[in-house]
Amino acid sequence: MMKRFYSILFCLLLTSVAAQAQVPGFMGKRAYFTLDLNPTPALANQNVNNTITVILGDDARYDKQNVLAFNYRPQVNLEYLVGERTAIGLNYSLLQTGTMRKTDKLFGRDVEPDVLRGTSVGLNVRFFNKGESIAPIGLYQNIKLEYTTVNTYDDKASDEPLFTDDFNHFVFTYGIGRQKVVANAIVLRIGLELGYAATPKAAFEPMEEYTPVEEANYNVHRSMFGYYIFSIKLGIGSLLF
Repeated sequence: MMKRFYSILFCLLLTSVAAQAQVPGFMGKRAYFTLDLNPTPALANQNVNNTITVILGDDARYDKQNVLAFNYRPQVNLEYLVGERTAIGLNYSLLQTGTMRKTDKLFGRDVEPDVLRGTSVGLNVRFFNKGESIAPIGLYQNIKLEYTTVNTYDDKASDEPLFTDDFNHFVFTYGIGRQKVVANAIVLRIGLELGYAATPKAAFEPMEEYTPVEEANYNVHRSMFGYYIFSIKLGIGSLLF
């Protein structure tokens, strides 16, 4: 009985050693975190200052234009290597961009800019290219699923949401890029990310029949869709353990 116990223990130790050999990590460390800024040119929707880079056609939702208009999405990532070239991670983001509201007036509707603000949590899987270097260094592909919670506010300083209920979206993103480690501790990341925020189909249908509240509601969905379409990944972090 004891021989069988020692045999099983020996097999478990061999399996553990083999697993450690398959997932070495840089400097023997598998866990790391990064802080991503995610700057994005305000092409698909206005930014938190309600400016936009390019106005395509006569779109009354955008009343300001600025060639340096950007959106940002600060994000904290914690990732752990589970394979020789695979890492899984948890993400938390602060969301802030612009949206538009229309109100009824005697001679039509007036446009009022609002701020769209909230948070998201996500799960990601990052795949590093084979043979280039030891993970988490090198070229990568990343897939991520996020769940967002947002509401609209009069401006950046306001703490009073304009809608009683928050808006929620599932967001799927795909990214490519490169990571490197500097001074055996600092993780640097640069890349590109494409995203799809699941929004109601009605948000992209003609708006002639919408009430001002419905239109403001659908503008939130359109802003979230535009907010995630394209992002530049710029991150810095550290190896942990």
